Amino acid sequence: MPHLNTGTWIDSLNTNVIPYLYDKEYDYYYPTKSMLEIKNKDLLISYTQEAYKQIIKEVQFDFERDDPFIFRNEFVFKKIMTKEDLYSNILRFDFVKTLDSDYKLIEANADTPCAIPETFYGNFIAIPNQDKENVANKRLAEIFINECNKVKLKHNYTTINIAFAASDEYIEDWANAQYLYENFKRFNTHKEYNAFLVPLSQLAIYDDDKRCGVYFEDNMIDVLYRLHPVEMMINDISEDGYSVGVKLIEFHYNDIVKLINPPGSIFLQNKELFKYLFGMSFIPKTLNGSSQFNRKVIAKPIFGREGDGIQIFNNMNECRNRLYKLSDYLIQEYIEQPTEQIETVNRDILNAYITYSIFMLNGYPSVLYTRASVNPVCGVDAFWIPCY
Repeated sequence: MPHLNTGTWIDSLNTNVIPYLYDKEYDYYYPTKSMLEIKNKDLLISYTQEAYKQIIKEVQFDFERDDPFIFRNEFVFKKIMTKEDLYSNILRFDFVKTLDSDYKLIEANADTPCAIPETFYGNFIAIPNQDKENVANKRLAEIFINECNKVKLKHNYTTINIAFAASDEYIEDWANAQYLYENFKRFNTHKEYNAFLVPLSQLAIYDDDKRCGVYFEDNMIDVLYRLHPVEMMINDISEDGYSVGVKLIEFHYNDIVKLINPPGSIFLQNKELFKYLFGMSFIPKTLNGSSQFNRKVIAKPIFGREGDGIQIFNNMNECRNRLYKLSDYLIQEYIEQPTEQIETVNRDILNAYITYSIFMLNGYPSVLYTRASVNPVCGVDAFWIPCY
């Protein structure tokens, strides 16, 4: 079992499970030496429960009235959806802490949330708790086991093939899919459920007189975990010009393959939803193009990921003058955050802003995950800081 040799707790981590602990492009190791105690955990958990309930309620309401800002035309599959398709099996809510120790929700990662190995494995290496680790990972596996059960019952199949797919060219994506695959095998007791770990490039999609479905080698896939964003999938074209991504989504809605997360999960992370989620204390104030607001504001791309494209302005007037197209962004009040001192594996002490995350499994809160960044906007260069 390969390990690092840093003289810290991270030497206990299996680098086959989390292979991106160190990248020579960055000055520091990804995990910190220090660990973080989360204060007011119950408050944070209560916010996630309310946020999920309200987001589902709002997005279903917006679907019924065909809101053009939430259900944008580029997502052509919206025509074959029903409002019951609007949910997420595995979702991650991200929060920041305010100066008065409250929390504000800044993002919902409902389509393809990552950091699963860090959260469900690494946290429990740093801060051992065997009972909690077992419960969390069993619940994670049950998402996939239960979907296999549903497909088997619905179609009266004798065997079920489930695939966990990601790009093997992206080390983090592959590690997340691999973790879910191994965790499924750890808890699955159904011998008739066959699991495969598959590079996305090795999946084949057929829709002809001989075969109709998703295949890996000669195996037709019944349940597919896909770590591949929907906004990319809808543009996937085969070498012969076939829209394989759209066809895969059609297969999901035609009960040919069950996708996890479902395609409709993309709409839960549309930041436009925040405009409708007013009246909740944990939602930052949302502004529009004509707002007069003389404090700092933050502009977030509607379907942005990992902090990419986020900009901070001194006031709303500056935001209007510098952004080319306001409608491509969610504009909110900027939340001033306290910093925490963290110690890196290199023994440096840094003042960092913390992002507090909770994974939601089928709508219920599970394990916490925290990142630390020397910048107010947490991006791909953030540290992972184990929490308890």
